[in-house]
Amino acid sequence: MKKTLRAISALLGFEKLNRAERDYLHDANIRTSAYMGVIVVLLEAWMLFRQIFYKVIPRVEAGAEPFGQFVKYTSKYWLFLLIGLGLTLFCTYQRKKKISKGQFAALMTVGGLCVAYTAVLSLESFTRVSESVTPVMANIMNAMLVSIYVFLFAIGVTIVAYAWTRYRRGRRVVALEHLAIIGFNLVCLAFGVYVSYSDFWGGKEIICFLTMVIYVGCLLIYRPYMTLLILGAGFWAFHAVLMTYQGGLSFAPNDVVVHGIARQVISGDSVNYWTFFISLSTICFAIYHGRLSEARKSEALIRTARRDRLTDLYSYRYFTERAEERMRSAEEPLSDLIYLFIDVHNFKAFNDQRGFEEGNRFLVAVGGMIAELFPDSLYARQADDHYVALTKTEALPTRLEELNRRVHDYDPEIRLGINCGGYHPAGREEDPRVAIDRARYAAKTIRNRFQDIYAEYDEAMSRAYHRRLYIVNNVENAVRNGWIVPFYQPVVRADSGKLCGCEALARWMDPVYGQLYPNEFIPVLEEYRLIHRLDRAIFEAACRDLRNPWTGACR
Repeated sequence: MKKTLRAISALLGFEKLNRAERDYLHDANIRTSAYMGVIVVLLEAWMLFRQIFYKVIPRVEAGAEPFGQFVKYTSKYWLFLLIGLGLTLFCTYQRKKKISKGQFAALMTVGGLCVAYTAVLSLESFTRVSESVTPVMANIMNAMLVSIYVFLFAIGVTIVAYAWTRYRRGRRVVALEHLAIIGFNLVCLAFGVYVSYSDFWGGKEIICFLTMVIYVGCLLIYRPYMTLLILGAGFWAFHAVLMTYQGGLSFAPNDVVVHGIARQVISGDSVNYWTFFISLSTICFAIYHGRLSEARKSEALIRTARRDRLTDLYSYRYFTERAEERMRSAEEPLSDLIYLFIDVHNFKAFNDQRGFEEGNRFLVAVGGMIAELFPDSLYARQADDHYVALTKTEALPTRLEELNRRVHDYDPEIRLGINCGGYHPAGREEDPRVAIDRARYAAKTIRNRFQDIYAEYDEAMSRAYHRRLYIVNNVENAVRNGWIVPFYQPVVRADSGKLCGCEALARWMDPVYGQLYPNEFIPVLEEYRLIHRLDRAIFEAACRDLRNPWTGACR
């Protein structure tokens, strides 16, 4: 029973949605509204051309007053053209992070025109009571006409307010976005009722109303129960309106005699009318659940890109993006910020003894410790047992000591701990990846010293760091230009004292740093998997010197 109720609740849209799902559905509505706005602009432009050339011009040529004919036959189309243009610009610019001065001017102009156009209401021809028009019918028509202009005024004010807040304050107001779309839908419904009710008097179909509710159904893809309520109320209200005209004509129940008993049977037109409502509601339900499924897939992809799968911390890539944003925001003094690289001591031994599953649980626990001790920070798992953070320097030693204590106490049988490197950014435009690399270099200097948990990148480290980069970047040049040369050390037999060979020792005679010794460049080349270039260069040089020992190249 509970499963059935949950399924019905989900079908009607009563389930709780997270922010990402709500934003996706709202953005989908905005995109749909933009496309619909373009369609409305094109359609109204064509209708204006048609009305002017086939109704206004012939009547003016017959002697009718031009302005009155122009207002009578084109006012509604100009109104919808303005609304369609406003909706298109509004929804297009909504997707931009910031609107330009030209875009602001365009929105203000369209919004102002919508507000100003409401003055045309005073020129409209209101429906009057006559032999064929009852007071109820006239009131309905006039109420719909006034509603159209009231909603137009509301749309104009909304567009102007939205343009102002986006341009002056640089932020979105989602409530105004909803109001603009709802206002457009209300205009559509009012216009559909106005035109179709008039057509109904002349025995025509209610195509305009059905077209407008399709617009509404396609634009208002919110929760299914809301769609059901809005469309249901609209269809019921219009059905009631239609019944005010001579009993609703073909919508009235038919008197049928069945086995000598008079019964009222729902008319075929009423069946078709409500079937259309059910079909449209079903389509809206399907669109909603399709979009919700896409929203969840999109959220899963975004989460995969932004979150570490194991620890649920930020991924390293997303961390660097957020770090760039935080650094450029200028909300915090640069001197108060520091990048951290945190490495876990002895994690390999823990993994070997406890197994990979327990190792993964340990990494998750360390991530939780960092999140708890650095709540005001950006933090991520870079890879393996390496974590990074951008935090404030306030109480940093205390927090690191507490983190080291918690890591140490996680398993009393294995000696665990952290070593951390810190780097103060030199400028707000500095690449976070470079900053983290320097913090990592600082951490590396205390890698095997359990008594030290923190080292900060300083000037001496900077010189050593740049020398490392120089070695990595110039090893190919050194080999090609002969900067790496062998120095031969004699090998003498201890029993006879005679020379029996020699050992080739690599020396890097650099034009910038002078002579570099093996302890300076060999560990760097081994770390970056470039040691084979050195081996090959020394081997080739030794073979060349062995073949031509008297060329003067031997050292």
